[in-house]
Formats: sequence, C-alpha cells, structure tokens
Amino acid sequence: MKYKKIIEILIYLLIIGILIYILTSQYKTLEKFTVLESTPENITNEMYKQLLLLNQINNISSQKQINKNLPHLDVINSYKNKSKIFLDSLKNKIDTDLTEKNDYLSKLDNTILRLSQYKDDNFLKELKNTDFKTIKSHNNGLNIALNRIGFDNYQVKVNNGCMNVTTENDYNVVPCNVSDKGQHFKLNHIFNETEYRNSLSKAFPQLSELNNVHYPLSLVKSKATDNCLKNTHGKLSVEPCREYEGQRWASIKTENSCKKLF
Repeated sequence: MKYKKIIEILIYLLIIGILIYILTSQYKTLEKFTVLESTPENITNEMYKQLLLLNQINNISSQKQINKNLPHLDVINSYKNKSKIFLDSLKNKIDTDLTEKNDYLSKLDNTILRLSQYKDDNFLKELKNTDFKTIKSHNNGLNIALNRIGFDNYQVKVNNGCMNVTTENDYNVVPCNVSDKGQHFKLNHIFNETEYRNSLSKAFPQLSELNNVHYPLSLVKSKATDNCLKNTHGKLSVEPCREYEGQRWASIKTENSCKKLF
C-alpha cells in the first residue's frame, strides 16, 4: 500500500510537470508573437501588404466588370488605335500636299511679280511710246483720230479742231495748238479689273460688280483735270472717270478720218 501511494504521488507530480511545461511553452510563443506584431515596421509592412491585396482585388473586379459590360472593348480599342494611325497618316499627307501647293503658289507669285515688273518697266513703257492714231469707243464703235505730240501725250481731233479742257473742267473744241496744255490727253491702258478700278475716280463709290467689260481697254484722260473722255452715242464729254461704257476705248495704230460730231 505504501508503494502504491508513492507511485500515485509520482504520477500526479509528472502530470503537473507536463502541464507546467505546456503552459510555459504557450506563454513564450504568445509573448514572442505579440512583441513581433506590435513593432511599427511590421505593422506598416502588413498594412502595405493588405492594401496591395485590396488593390489587386479591385483591379481584377474592375476588369471583370468592364469585360462584363463591354464585351467588345478589345475590338473598340483596336479600332481606335487603327483610326488614330490612319488619321495621323492622312494629316501627314495633307501637310505634305499643302507644303507642295504653297511652294507652287510662291513660285507662281514670283512669276506674276516678274511679269508685272516687265509690264510696268518695259511693256507699258513701249505702249506709252507707241504712236496710236485712233481710239474706238466700246459704246458704239465710234472712231476718233489722235495726234501724238510726245511721250504718252495726245491731242483728240474733233470737227477739224481739238478737244480742249480747262482746269474747271469746261470742255469744247478749239483750233489745235500743241502748246495748249488743255488739249493734252494721255492713254491709260487697262488689262484687268484691278487696274480698271484703280484708274477710276476716288470721289465716287464703285459698283460691286463690273459686267460686260472687255479687256484690254484704254481710258483717255485729260492731263488738265484727270477726267475721262466719254462718248454717249456720238456725243462727247469729259467727266470724272467712272464705270461708264462710253469711257472705254480701244487704242488703234491706224489712222481714221475725222467725223463731224456736233
């Protein structure tokens, strides 16, 4: 009996020792875990891990939502990219064409400028130095004889006399006298609408459209007043230069016998 009690006591002590060992081990593990997790660096790392995980979940979810609601998104994106490539190519082609056309227009402008300079420096000079004998009216074909008395300087011969204009713009026919400046006229040669408009009187408004104007034409201007010789169905006058058909003349190199007009 005595040995049996001793054995029981030893068994109890062994069990108690085992329990103590187990409790001690669990306490150390818990203590280690608690200390590790409470470190600021570990807490921060863990937060980043959780945020990264949430972001990945969100991206996966967003992509699934897009695929669900827009099943042809890949096709749309492909079309968008191809359209951009095509439009960029088209823009480059248009830019290239515009550059070529601008170069062509620039060359054309230079050519026109050279022709204009030639006209001003040579052609018009030759015209002004030409001995025109007659002017023919665009109004009714009336022919009037001219007498060239110098460079771009003429007398208008009418009824065996010459047209005379005073500085007050009174006009009549008087005996021809090359020294009388009232009898001096010049021929203003016109080749296009711009030149025509620039030759008209600035004191009057101009018509918005000029119809039935045949170029080239000449304006016969008095050197005394800068007004124009006008024919209205055979009646001559000298008036401010306007868009009148009767003030348009053709300059002719051949002579014409004078016709009685009054």
